[in-house]
Amino acid sequence: MPREEKFYSRIRNELLDKYGHEAFAFHENFLVKNIGRPDIVFVIDIGSEWVSDFEIWVIEVKKKKEKILDSLTQTLKYSLFAHRCYLAVKFGKRDRGFS
Repeated sequence: MPREEKFYSRIRNELLDKYGHEAFAFHENFLVKNIGRPDIVFVIDIGSEWVSDFEIWVIEVKKKKEKILDSLTQTLKYSLFAHRCYLAVKFGKRDRGFS
């Protein structure tokens, strides 16, 4: 079974394709002291021409659907510092990809 890191580049590319012009930073396995190590941290500019503002997005990547409650709990704890928290789960070959 491939490691979760294998999917980081695909998620990064999708985020940068959609929000690249607004992106401040993209980090993988970023250590947040006393909270954990989210798989992906994406900082995006949500301000306007005259107002500077940003959001921190966290994406937790899982390669299997098993233990989904544990995965959701892990993702939810990142809301202590992030504006948006997402869980990306790899489905089987017949499925369309991440959800």
